[in-house]
Amino acid sequence: FVASNSAEILWMMLSNESTCCQASDSLLDAIDVDLSLNEADSENGNVDDSIYSASGSIRALSAAMFGDPPSVKGVPLLRFFWEPVINLLGKVASTIFRGSCNSLQVGFSLVDDQMNPITLSKSVCRKKQLLVIVLEIVLALRRLIDSEMVYGNGDLCPNEWMSLIKALDVGLSPWLMYPAIFDEQFKAGKIQNIDQNLQQEIFAEVMILFSQVQGFLLKCSQSKLRPFHHIADDECREHLHKFLLRRICPALARIGDAESLALAVMKSWCVVGYLPFRDGNWSKSAVDLLVEANASILGSGSQYPGGYAHSPEVRLEAFKSLVDDYNDKGVSNLSAIDSESVSTVTSASFFHCDVPDLSLFSLTRNLRDLHLELIQKILLPQIIAILEPNYKVSVQSHVLPKIHLLKPKTDSGKEIEFNASVVDCLVIMEKEFRLRKFAVRVLGTLFRSVSGDGDNRCHFI
Repeated sequence: FVASNSAEILWMMLSNESTCCQASDSLLDAIDVDLSLNEADSENGNVDDSIYSASGSIRALSAAMFGDPPSVKGVPLLRFFWEPVINLLGKVASTIFRGSCNSLQVGFSLVDDQMNPITLSKSVCRKKQLLVIVLEIVLALRRLIDSEMVYGNGDLCPNEWMSLIKALDVGLSPWLMYPAIFDEQFKAGKIQNIDQNLQQEIFAEVMILFSQVQGFLLKCSQSKLRPFHHIADDECREHLHKFLLRRICPALARIGDAESLALAVMKSWCVVGYLPFRDGNWSKSAVDLLVEANASILGSGSQYPGGYAHSPEVRLEAFKSLVDDYNDKGVSNLSAIDSESVSTVTSASFFHCDVPDLSLFSLTRNLRDLHLELIQKILLPQIIAILEPNYKVSVQSHVLPKIHLLKPKTDSGKEIEFNASVVDCLVIMEKEFRLRKFAVRVLGTLFRSVSGDGDNRCHFI
């Protein structure tokens, strides 16, 4: 009864224009706690009242801001607080790892290719009382994703997108390592089933959260707005795609369907296409796509041939986006392309007619210099990397840059191992065969094409 009345009073204060700022500031002060300072008390069963206050404040504020989709909408007056609240939630959730995982404070950076691996400490799983706050933060971020991605169109401003990605990185992504910690404790005989409920619930909610992000990316790729993306800001879209490919997919490789998430990212990446051909941006976009798809795991231990971080199906999807044309049903339509109509497509015509979803190969077909650049600097190096990585190319040939990702590991330094069954190995071999078969098909197309590129015909042969 008391909790119900308190929640009703808080909702009234947060939805009132004259009191929403003061009420929000008070709740933010209550939420801003350092979970690492309460570690000793939590393990002894003594928890400060601030922990309970923070837990209730997170629930009340997130419900008022993000609502309970789809039936209840959030308070519009609180939209101004979204960015600082998301930043604070990520910060508080990350403090539980402090001391055992300082690298998480660095967060995601597009500058560093070899980023710190996702790590989860065994000591985190012993902080029973503090995990209630972590669970409330996960549920709060799920409300946001439900509101804006599941039942919405991702209408976040750039600052909100960057804050959300940061919060997912430093606050939630380490919980993808929980099954590995559980297995280590189980083998050591230190598992107490009664103590695992909160940890398992947090892990399950985090998995659901990333599956919802995957569904949102698929919705973007299937939208009628193509070639326009729901995430309008290019930098935010790039950060989200690379964060999922570099951080989340390697962590999901052992416990979840990393291939489905990576495929959703690839489909979302290709929504905006490569027009216009301004300042060579089309070439950079194509190279970036292939570089991310062909990322490798540093050292040994990858489950895929060649040490790649992603499935052959993911690399095939990235390669197809450069040479295959698709209609709105996703069916290859190479023979139906009208080359003359490609050159007449303008930005204004996007709004008045159905523009065919053409690949970069078709878009540059009537632009000889750009077409040769695509073949020599992008397609041919990719074909060589697929069919014969050790092939000695000439000085004039180009090699795509490479990035190496670190495998997730536990705090004991043990990297996550992949125990693939015979059936899994056969499935991977079949997908690798399809990738190589498509590369041979593209190679034949290049050999028969009338591009005037006689210098590379010996490489084709």
